[in-house]
Amino acid sequence: MEEKNSIEPINFPPILYKYMPEWPYALNTLTTRYFYFSPITDFNDPFEGKFFDDARYSKDDFRNYFRNTCHASEEYMKSLENILQNDENWESDLKNRLIQEKESIEKEFGILCLSETPKDILMWSHYANSHKGIVIGINPKILWKNMTFSKPGGLLEPVQYKKNYPKVNFFKEQKDVMDKWFFTKYEEWSYEKEWRAIHKSGLIQFPKELITSVYFGAKFNLKKQDFWIKQIIDSGISPQIFQATLNKSSYQIDFSEIFNNP
Repeated sequence: MEEKNSIEPINFPPILYKYMPEWPYALNTLTTRYFYFSPITDFNDPFEGKFFDDARYSKDDFRNYFRNTCHASEEYMKSLENILQNDENWESDLKNRLIQEKESIEKEFGILCLSETPKDILMWSHYANSHKGIVIGINPKILWKNMTFSKPGGLLEPVQYKKNYPKVNFFKEQKDVMDKWFFTKYEEWSYEKEWRAIHKSGLIQFPKELITSVYFGAKFNLKKQDFWIKQIIDSGISPQIFQATLNKSSYQIDFSEIFNNP
């Protein structure tokens, strides 16, 4: 997979937000700053990662992809050349390798899903355990600067919402494949205003400055709240802390600040 460089590509929002259920990871995430980048294959939506590839490829397209992008071994390239020279169905057979290559990449890379807003009612229900969980405010520039592939930098971009699968030329136009593959969702999800951070799958720890704010859900267990606040502060981070409440006259969420440790 072609990696992007570490030059900041776009303007980030001032804060991005991570919705989380209380159990089992939210408090540990806050106090350790380890965030989990989940493989796209673990997502609930079966349409995640879908794209459409009907391109026609030349033999050189396959050679260039496996030699220059995948850095395939000489032994692998010999087996590829054998298919190209001796297999009448070489294009369809090699396209089948797209499936294997796609599955390998989807296991290797993980996604951290974020939003531009902490106030979405549906997201509180879907991702924060029906308002019993929390939302974590994150500094996107610190997030981006501390993600790594083989060198400093990473991918942090807004999701594009479309009606149809993105069309890609997987073996020919690698530059745009990642954007279309990992950053495209069905248009009905647009209310989420989602941004995605892409990194090698698994846990990655970030510095204390990453977390700017914490929002307790409207139905968060208040008996636990003082303990959580103490654990948060004792961990060395200094976020603003808010309590969510349901607006009395309309379908919206209000926040009131309950702790500030600058």
